[in-house]
Amino acid sequence: MSYRAECYLTCISLSLFLWSALLLVAQHS
Repeated sequence: MSYRAECYLTCISLSLFLWSALLLVAQHS
């Protein structure tokens, strides 16, 4: 894999993780 593709995948997984965490917090409040 190229360096750029690896960075891109990392950014996507991080943003997905953050969104799911935000949704969980929003549901519990």
